[in-house]
Amino acid sequence: MKKIILSLVAPFVPAIAFAQGQVNQTYVTSIVNLLQYVVQKIFPLLTIIAVGFFFWELISYIRATAEEKAKTRSGLLYSILALFIMLSFFGIVKLLQQVTGVTGGGVIESQDIPQVDF
Repeated sequence: MKKIILSLVAPFVPAIAFAQGQVNQTYVTSIVNLLQYVVQKIFPLLTIIAVGFFFWELISYIRATAEEKAKTRSGLLYSILALFIMLSFFGIVKLLQQVTGVTGGGVIESQDIPQVDF
């Protein structure tokens, strides 16, 4: 696991620490835009999966016998907890955007990325 994390983080370390002479701004901008795109596509998919899991557990709870209800009840509670965490995170981000006046979905321009000239 450590090797996987290290291999994912290692290419960005020089750019973050400004250890290289000139930061390739298009490279950093394209990475940020790619991450933004991936998050925008994955979050709705994860929400759909969580709602599906909730309904699956709900049907399982309704159809369960008295002995199986305790097991299916925990799955139902976990699915409710997962939905609550996901949707509250989404709500908190939207609230912070409204309070600070920051809009989401913008493109980061290369001149907005700080750089150090040598």
